[in-house]
Amino acid sequence: MYDYAWIENNQTGRTVWEMTWRNTLPAGGASKNRLFDDIVLLPPGSYTVRYITDGSHSAGDWNAAPPKDPFNWGVIISLAQ
Repeated sequence: MYDYAWIENNQTGRTVWEMTWRNTLPAGGASKNRLFDDIVLLPPGSYTVRYITDGSHSAGDWNAAPPKDPFNWGVIISLAQ
């Protein structure tokens, strides 16, 4: 699956969340476009978000029908209020 993301705990190096086919929904456009639209709550700590793309189907350069919201393709991170 491309494009996808995961979150690693910097202290342990372990993956604490990852985007999978099962935890995503269709994002519109090509069938390979997937969307994770939920909240991932993490305990205080230091984390790294990693993101992989194959570059053949990405923001601004779609090789198939783009998703419904192509301008927000990728990863969005926000702090809980």
